[in-house]
Amino acid sequence: MARAIRVELVAPPTSAREAAAIDPQTYELLLLGRHHLHRWKPEGFVAARDYLTRAVERDPGHSAAQAWLAMAYLGIAFYEIEPRAQAYANASAAARAALELDPLEGQALVVLGFEAYAHDWNWPLAEHYFRRALETSPNTPWPHWGYAHLLDSLGRHEEAIAESRLALRLDPASLFMHYARQFVLWNAGRYAEAFAACEDARERMPDRPRAWYQCAKEVYERTGQYERAIEMRAALSNLGPEAGYYYKIEAGSRNIGALRRAWRERGAAGYWTWVKVLRDDLGSYHAVNRAAARAQLGEVDEAIAVLEDGFRRRDQSLTALGTEPLLDPLRGDPRFADLLRRMRLPE
Repeated sequence: MARAIRVELVAPPTSAREAAAIDPQTYELLLLGRHHLHRWKPEGFVAARDYLTRAVERDPGHSAAQAWLAMAYLGIAFYEIEPRAQAYANASAAARAALELDPLEGQALVVLGFEAYAHDWNWPLAEHYFRRALETSPNTPWPHWGYAHLLDSLGRHEEAIAESRLALRLDPASLFMHYARQFVLWNAGRYAEAFAACEDARERMPDRPRAWYQCAKEVYERTGQYERAIEMRAALSNLGPEAGYYYKIEAGSRNIGALRRAWRERGAAGYWTWVKVLRDDLGSYHAVNRAAARAQLGEVDEAIAVLEDGFRRRDQSLTALGTEPLLDPLRGDPRFADLLRRMRLPE
């Protein structure tokens, strides 16, 4: 059974440390947990947590099971499936348990780095953990993935792009790694390369069209190609639940025909008004996404207010505050500069 499951995984091969002297049922639970985590959907992270919790209960001394359980809690924190602070506390506890068992467990170091980056906004500590993970596990994708996100937030674009490319080279079938490369490219304003990365995801994963539609939509929005962005949103909507988060928040619960009418009647203002209303109605909790729509509409005061609320809530999307191109209309406003200063991000 475990052997059959292993073939279906998109993750890199299990390391010798993970496979050594492990109870077969624990190993099967570990593989199932990793499989569901790599689906990159809210319900996938919940399933991953449940399988990996069972793996840890069967073998509390298995460091890889503890580390992957910590990764599942990162996804639960991202989607706010449970209160974010609690999810990060659970992630940290599992990661530290893994490191007590094996101080070289790179996956656990990645989790601590991501917690310091996304939740605590402690950039030096995050860099410490990611660099340590790179030392212990240089040939696995996740340390490069996490470090790329941190470097992007700090405006160190060339380093971020290099790390994202390494991550993808180590796991070319992972949505996580593809998205990291795309994300750092469009935040760097390198849109032609970002679009090429979108097409690369489509070629490598033809059975996972979400990777193409989602990425292309993001690039089209940032380059003002709204008709094409609308078609990508429509395609995501047609995928139904397979579109995951984007089906729920961006496309699924709304009539795309209304967006097309808004675009025809009011152009870019109609497009972004639709996006703003959608994200507010569906309770999008990512402050940067909600503020970006307002910034594109010239609603500077509203956008700043949304970001200030995100700051108070320690919204993890604020890690993109310094580099998100859709927030460019806010740059130069002293309130925005003050927010960057309080987050200790470069202007």
